[in-house]
Amino acid sequence: MRFAGLLFLLLLAGAARAQEFVTLDRLQHPALLYKTSAPGVFVEAPSVSTDISLSVRGIVARGVVRQRFENTTTHCVEAVYAFPLPDNATVDAMRLRIGDRTITGEIREREEATRVYEQAKREGRNASLLEQQRPNLFTVSVASLAAGSVATIELEYQQIVEYQQIGGGQFSLRLPLAIGPRYKGAALPHVLTDRDLNPVSLTIDLDAGIALEDVTSRTHALEQTVLSATRIRLEPRDVRIASDRDFELAWTPRLGALPQSASFTETVGGERYTLLMLFPPDVSARPAAILPRETIFIIDTSGSMGGPSIEQAKQALLTAVERLRPSDRFNVIEFNSSARALFQTARVADKATIREALEWVGALESTGGTEMLGALQLALAEKPTADAIRQIIFITDGQVGNEAQIFEFIRANLSDRRLFTIGIGNAPNTYFMRNAARAGRGTFTHIGDVAEVETRMTALLTKLGSPVLADIAIAAEGELSHDRVPDLYAGEPLILTMRAPAAASANGRITADGWNSTFTLASDASPGIAKLWARQKIDTVRDRVFTGANAAEVKQEIVQLALTHHLVTEHTSLVAVDTTPPGVDPKSCTSELVPVNLPANWGEGMLPRTATHATRSLLNGLALLLAALIARKW
Repeated sequence: MRFAGLLFLLLLAGAARAQEFVTLDRLQHPALLYKTSAPGVFVEAPSVSTDISLSVRGIVARGVVRQRFENTTTHCVEAVYAFPLPDNATVDAMRLRIGDRTITGEIREREEATRVYEQAKREGRNASLLEQQRPNLFTVSVASLAAGSVATIELEYQQIVEYQQIGGGQFSLRLPLAIGPRYKGAALPHVLTDRDLNPVSLTIDLDAGIALEDVTSRTHALEQTVLSATRIRLEPRDVRIASDRDFELAWTPRLGALPQSASFTETVGGERYTLLMLFPPDVSARPAAILPRETIFIIDTSGSMGGPSIEQAKQALLTAVERLRPSDRFNVIEFNSSARALFQTARVADKATIREALEWVGALESTGGTEMLGALQLALAEKPTADAIRQIIFITDGQVGNEAQIFEFIRANLSDRRLFTIGIGNAPNTYFMRNAARAGRGTFTHIGDVAEVETRMTALLTKLGSPVLADIAIAAEGELSHDRVPDLYAGEPLILTMRAPAAASANGRITADGWNSTFTLASDASPGIAKLWARQKIDTVRDRVFTGANAAEVKQEIVQLALTHHLVTEHTSLVAVDTTPPGVDPKSCTSELVPVNLPANWGEGMLPRTATHATRSLLNGLALLLAALIARKW
């Protein structure tokens, strides 16, 4: 009996090593996962085909992903479809097709959606449940997928395209397509080498709202069809592409001598929503367009910043000081249990003052408490220079206990200054720092690793060093996404959403002259704008917990916005259930192990050699067991 038990365990161990098991926290690509008997552990299944269509309007990308999966096993299975997305993306629609039946998902509160799904699964009915596992990972559970049946899952999602300050500024998006085998100690996936498997078709309708300098993809050759001065249609030259690499697309706007504007609108439920984009001028052809600025740097040197955090903070500050221009004015303030400034008043950034600042910062050490309010009072007490853009760059881990008091002080006293917060360490007080920056018409940047300091600070300082349009005012009825409109910087557009009328205007200060623009909002041809507004509204509502709002009331408001605009959040899920009579015995549903596809440029010789097949593992185990028994006998 003891020998038989050991043999059974060896058999299980050998079989486990023959396939790769995955967990949701490590998944980086869309995949259908078959459940196993171990909670939270899955095996990937190949798709039959994938069709993706993207519609990009300004910065809003609406994607429709349609994937077909076939249950090639001899059993009914329950599967989980995992769909990773960027942090600023969200799934808002789902359809499940099995045979000639179509089941459409509904947004419900998360607990209710789960209950409905589990009930349908127990009854053997076709059902699907979409949940947000974390901000960048969604899962769709598919119950009762009968042997030999084909399921088509169709998801609609929305994301904000990324922007990088490359050259004059560049937009980009990325679609995760590749499934890469990951070595985990002793496991290898069963790899498919047929490139015709898992084919993907892709179409992109891109309207940037502004003339484009170029459109490129470094991953795929594209065919372009010009539809208008700002709009093009893109397709890969190969009608169907292999899912062996991710797809990347980038486009560069053509900037002019003055700021430009673009707008997109959508009407939902009788309300008109508008996306407004302001593009900066090309400062390379007109350097005088950059406004003068005055920057006050605040660095946290309290005890909580000890170790790597203080070194990251000092490196960030040294980088910032070294990048100051002779036309800039600046000062540096440190705080722990008390606050002190390098200079009595802001100084011109000449060689002598920069050298003095670098030496002063280099000698800073972490000690004492975190009296953040005193540092802000000291920074805001200084009389600012006339006609300059006034920036406060706050470098801290934000570990304070009086966040509400500090936040209210900022709102009441910041005036025309701009506040930019930089979070240091693995766990900065993100709520406080994001809210403070939003109130100060600035941004929040997180630096969690000393290796990221140069990259992240360079990107931020490049932006902050080139303000081109200040004191922007939007004349329009309705509700703007920003209480106070941020400034416009060289190389980066300003993005606003609002409930909009038929027309609006904007004005601001550019060098010594004013600037204004009146624009008629576009017709209703831009799906996703209302959802973007609702998503930004949810972010604002969620952050109210930080200022002392009742958590239950905040949750209810988020749920109501999500239900109204059909959004998946931490409190809502999509559930789809077939209402026809049950046709599958739920007890027949089991798990199956299936092969996965191999990414491009991976050869058989590139795979790790430490994994073994089940049979070989079993034989090895038996040999070891036999040796152990012989040794014991002797």
